[in-house]
Amino acid sequence: MSTPNETVRSAARSMSLDEWKEWLRQSEPSRITLPGDLSPYLKDPDPDVRDYAVQWVAELGGNGAGQALVDGLNDPSEFVRWDAAQGLGLLRFAPAVPALLLVLRDDHDSMVRVCAVEALGELGFASPEVIGALTQALQRDRSALVKAYAAESLGRLSAAQTASVLRERLLQERSPRVRASLLTALSLFGDLSALRRLMRMIDRVRDSTAMCGMLQYLSTKLDSANFCAAHDAVLRASPNRHPQLEKCLAELTTVE
Repeated sequence: MSTPNETVRSAARSMSLDEWKEWLRQSEPSRITLPGDLSPYLKDPDPDVRDYAVQWVAELGGNGAGQALVDGLNDPSEFVRWDAAQGLGLLRFAPAVPALLLVLRDDHDSMVRVCAVEALGELGFASPEVIGALTQALQRDRSALVKAYAAESLGRLSAAQTASVLRERLLQERSPRVRASLLTALSLFGDLSALRRLMRMIDRVRDSTAMCGMLQYLSTKLDSANFCAAHDAVLRASPNRHPQLEKCLAELTTVE
């Protein structure tokens, strides 16, 4: 594998990821099939090249991909760190937990912390360290978006001790975005009161698309009994429904 040159860098700056990948395959046929094949690109001085390489590593997966993405968490470019964190969640790379906790604690870029929080939820390890870090992010992070994603990751992990933390935070939180995420997380615990409040929030802005998305998300997370209860909660919360919502409700409750 040759070292990336200025032509490769220029292509990365002017093309989408898919276009760049195809262009690179044609330039160096069949050479990029494993994460290790991208090592020169991961170390390139151009941040656009490194960022595309990190995203490609996450798509390839396999041996070496997880560690390459962990290394990417220390990249000088916030965009590389962002995509490295997202890739670790996508790959469910469990050894990344300590590195993601450090990113959540120390990274100055709020979007990188958002991606770290989301990845921690996707990894699914409800250890005391992870729950503690997500709880601290929910309570103390400077970014409302980090707080929102921390709430959703706590809900995704479904650790019994976090429901009380979420409810307590809901009493104090003023940001509508964070409140919506807190209600989403509590809904995943089967809290139908939280679900009804969430649906009323969405219905007040007449956002049937958001309500459909929320229902589709909950349908994958709740057991059938709780989802049927969730469906009933939507009927009560939104008496004047949009046709799009009617269709979504019908599709999600149809028994094949």
